[in-house]
Amino acid sequence: MGEDTKFEIGEQANSFTNMRAGQIYVVVGAYNGDDIAEYLNLCSGLRVVGIEPIKELCDRMRQRFKDNEQITIINKACWKEKDNITFHEYMGAYDGLSTLKEIMARLRPWPWIPEYEIETDTLDNILASLSIDEVDYLRVDTEGSEEEVLLGFTKYYPGTQFHIEFHALNLANVLQRLLEMSAKIDKVLMCREPTNNSHVCGVITGEFAESKAGR
Repeated sequence: MGEDTKFEIGEQANSFTNMRAGQIYVVVGAYNGDDIAEYLNLCSGLRVVGIEPIKELCDRMRQRFKDNEQITIINKACWKEKDNITFHEYMGAYDGLSTLKEIMARLRPWPWIPEYEIETDTLDNILASLSIDEVDYLRVDTEGSEEEVLLGFTKYYPGTQFHIEFHALNLANVLQRLLEMSAKIDKVLMCREPTNNSHVCGVITGEFAESKAGR
């Protein structure tokens, strides 16, 4: 890889451009809220929706951002449909929940991997419950469920910017889905995970050229 592809996953606060107060930033896989805080430092007037399946992390974020009424934290997992899905605990460079058991077995070579039944819903349904019709900035970091998140998302329009993190195992599917959504891909950045040099992950950035309705 060239020098310009070396980066740390999660340290891409400059992925989005021209952020303005009142615009809507959605982060799927918000974890502990560090990404939210980074973007609020860039534009304090954003309306933020943070979606995270781990309840303890949601409680932590609600406490962390309790004085900002523009931030909404949702304790669910985004998926292609409303359901209950078995997720597996992931412990690589960062902790989280993943559906990619094959990858996790390599990243965490323990004799057992904890499983959790998590309530899922589409991103469209979650946003509709908040009366949000369009998204300006979408960030997805779901440890392997990125394609399923995109399958449940239609509230994009020309100029909606995205930052999608991926694992090497699901890169082709994520790229295919983005192209089906008329995405203009700006960059695909790849790196080796800091705690497992054999595992490749990365970020896809760009924006959508058309809305779901073709506007």
